[in-house]
Amino acid sequence: HKHAKARYRMARRISSLTILSIVLVCAACAQIFHYNYLIKKVQPTPWSQSNYAQPAEAKKLLNPFRDIQLTLNKQHSKDNATESKQVVGTGANDNDNTPYSSHHCVYAKESEPEREDVRFATRSCKFSNLFYNPQDETFHYYPAPSEQVLLKSDEDVQTLLNRMTVSLGNIMAQDAHNKNKIPKTTTWKPVVHKNDPVPEKYSVISSPSNLVFLLFHPFYSFNLGHLLWDDMLSLFSMLDIFGLAGLHEGDPDVFPMPFYMEAVNDPYYRCDVRRAAGDPTFQNRWNMCSKLYHRTYPSFFRYETHRSGDILRTGNWLKGMSTVNGGVTPKNATGVDASNATAAAAQIVEKDWNQMLPDTSLVLVPIALAGTGRLGQMSCGGDCGIGRASQWFSFREFFMKNILDGTNEFHNIQKRAPDGFITFSLPGGSSRLHEVSFFDNIIPVAKELYGEDKVKVVDMANLTMQEETVLAANTAILFANHGGGSATSIFLPRDAGVFLYTAGKCKTDIWCDEGNNMFDSVFYQSNGYMRPTWIHENERNDVARIKFLLQTEYRKTKDAWEMTNVYK
Repeated sequence: HKHAKARYRMARRISSLTILSIVLVCAACAQIFHYNYLIKKVQPTPWSQSNYAQPAEAKKLLNPFRDIQLTLNKQHSKDNATESKQVVGTGANDNDNTPYSSHHCVYAKESEPEREDVRFATRSCKFSNLFYNPQDETFHYYPAPSEQVLLKSDEDVQTLLNRMTVSLGNIMAQDAHNKNKIPKTTTWKPVVHKNDPVPEKYSVISSPSNLVFLLFHPFYSFNLGHLLWDDMLSLFSMLDIFGLAGLHEGDPDVFPMPFYMEAVNDPYYRCDVRRAAGDPTFQNRWNMCSKLYHRTYPSFFRYETHRSGDILRTGNWLKGMSTVNGGVTPKNATGVDASNATAAAAQIVEKDWNQMLPDTSLVLVPIALAGTGRLGQMSCGGDCGIGRASQWFSFREFFMKNILDGTNEFHNIQKRAPDGFITFSLPGGSSRLHEVSFFDNIIPVAKELYGEDKVKVVDMANLTMQEETVLAANTAILFANHGGGSATSIFLPRDAGVFLYTAGKCKTDIWCDEGNNMFDSVFYQSNGYMRPTWIHENERNDVARIKFLLQTEYRKTKDAWEMTNVYK
């Protein structure tokens, strides 16, 4: 009797799970059916950049695992090394060719200078001649003899360390003044060698010789908006601060290399590869992140990720290819999973990649930038955000230039007047289809006002990065749902307008802005080159109002283009 009851309870559990699975599958199917119905209803516009971008000589993508080449450097002979040790701390030998370490740091916020416990979160630093140890994943700082003279005590060394301690990851603005809320694992500084000379033997990066390492902790970039507004904005801002973005005459020619500094148990919403090994949630996050890296890094940084989507990080650089791991499944020409065959062939090709030179433990890194604490979108709101209004357009120019590399279109965009499209960005990849708008009540109005040719209805997820960028650069008014789906607006021209349809609310107020309660409102409120118009959920069906707003904003854009003569 007891066994029969147990079997009955088990059967009920299995039946309940089966019913739940069927319900979930049916819900997913219903959502797909609803999405396909809405897509068909709004009739997307075929779009290609072929009418614009003319082919030019494309630059070869850099694959860091394959293309970073090391050579051995013997800085001193044994006699010279002995002599160098004798003069350490005397202020001598600053003028020799020894690559001594140095740093230059700036602050995003100068208030509370005595609060070193939180001030580091606002600091960004440029380090020259750090030495990286791949085995323990540490960077080492060897001061010049003249600087060593000043480091008379441990207290002097600690003062130096305090002045170059940074946050490798974004810190939320509301946490930046509370040391208990700043994740300890995001704090970083190099190891300072007070009395040690520069090692006699070390590896140097012989090719490419112009690498600039960008040290950072990535956020969980599950969509293009988070990738651009959290990680890419932070990395660009460091380059811009130190004049390495290549946007101004006289900027040095450098190759920026994002370098993921892995942490343990970071409580923030990060893409945490170290926790992925034993936690399905973090494994799923890492898979999402690496898939997005695989798609976007070639355009954003002319940087080819590994075939798995993995990027250069402390856990894999110079440790062989067995440590490289991402979430991309290779496909063959027919779209079928080809991972086994591809992996077997690739392992043969890659077997000698990503190796440290024998008999050395350190690699000289000529330039490294670190400190992204207040450089992400959500880390720099309010007075901090308005202070970077002009930087947003430089951010646009930097990534547009890289995305359109290999075509003449970047230079054409700067000189030619935009076509002035009204573009509707459909939420094809949205995770909240029941909340977003497909603009089905305003698209016909726009076509009636401006004609079929001027109105573009596009699912950006189906476009290449080049196509998406060129379309945005020729758009006068963009309609988009707020959040990651609106990130295309970054590439709008000066004086364009964007209509942002709000969808849902933030889950916790502490993560949201005051007022609009939308993550991306920081970008739109502090942006100096486009005009946002927010359409809230209770306003979507007021077609007459949206029509007049559209006419007003379109006229403003066209008038501004004519008045400023930007494109003449």
